[in-house]
Amino acid sequence: LYNRKSFQEFLEKTLSDDQSNNKSNVLCYMDLDYFKTVNDVCGHAAGDELLKQIADLFSKRVRSTDRLARTGGDEFAILLIGCDVERARIIFERILEDVRGYRFTWNQNTFQVGVSMGALEFDSSYRITDMGGLMLSADEACYTAKKLGRNQLYIKDASEACDSTELENAENWELIINNALKYDHFVLYVQPILPL
Repeated sequence: LYNRKSFQEFLEKTLSDDQSNNKSNVLCYMDLDYFKTVNDVCGHAAGDELLKQIADLFSKRVRSTDRLARTGGDEFAILLIGCDVERARIIFERILEDVRGYRFTWNQNTFQVGVSMGALEFDSSYRITDMGGLMLSADEACYTAKKLGRNQLYIKDASEACDSTELENAENWELIINNALKYDHFVLYVQPILPL
């Protein structure tokens, strides 16, 4: 698989090449669901083996012209070149089916993992300077797939602006609790225990 750096370089090249044509491309970020459970229960060797097997599942579904990368821990990215969003949806749904039917076994432990996928379509209207925003949008789409219940695909419209109030109002408990700690928003309630 490509690493994050080489994937970003290829995305940058795609953005600069697209100025000369009007091809559609699709960028997808993927995050494994419940990967941490495998690492915690069976150790990092099991986690590494799971990543290899999952990467093999992904690579069987992408075309030779596409780019598949592991961008970090249990995160992957796919760049579908010259592909519209409807064709991409078919490819991604097949990946989801493969993962849903997959079971990982390690030392008599069997795990079912999932994958949350966030994707968006882009064309020559994007410039190299928009690359950071493009990647952030794909990452937000992946987060939305997780928020909607995990192990699913969420396709974001590339024209959607990042709505910060939507992100603030999302049920992101980690963010809510950290903000409550930071701004002292916790209130203590006590219910006394009395003999009846």
